Amino acid sequence: MTAAGAAQVERQKTRGRTGRNRRAGFTLIELLVAFVVMGLVLAAVYRGFAMAFDALSRLDSAERRVAVAENRLAELGVIIPLAPGRYDGVEAEHAWEVTVTPLPVLPDDKTRALGVMPARIEVRVHPLHEEASFRLVSYRLMPLSTTAEAAR
Repeated sequence: MTAAGAAQVERQKTRGRTGRNRRAGFTLIELLVAFVVMGLVLAAVYRGFAMAFDALSRLDSAERRVAVAENRLAELGVIIPLAPGRYDGVEAEHAWEVTVTPLPVLPDDKTRALGVMPARIEVRVHPLHEEASFRLVSYRLMPLSTTAEAAR
């Protein structure tokens, strides 16, 4: 082989190694690595969104329990009688229970003149298919006539 032929073969080898004659693009291995990296990123993003939606669902359920308890407390004395006792029911897939208990206070002349007695009101709300519950406690004045009726 002559010196000119050897130089030409060397140029062809160099040209192949540097890629000047190769088509521009990615190798199969580079594409596979890129797909694996994208898959890992998408899996992490999906898990983050799933956790966020789960937390939002639990928060929404808690807000509904609070709303049901507040509704029952607002209805007390209007729809639900403000008298000692226990009342229960179901609303929007939540079971509720209202307990009205007169406070152990001896009525004096002032409370008899006003015709009222203090009472402790407890509202418990829990979803029908879960154990978690919400409790709301309030104090109100109730008429003495309902206390006397309950004592009979």
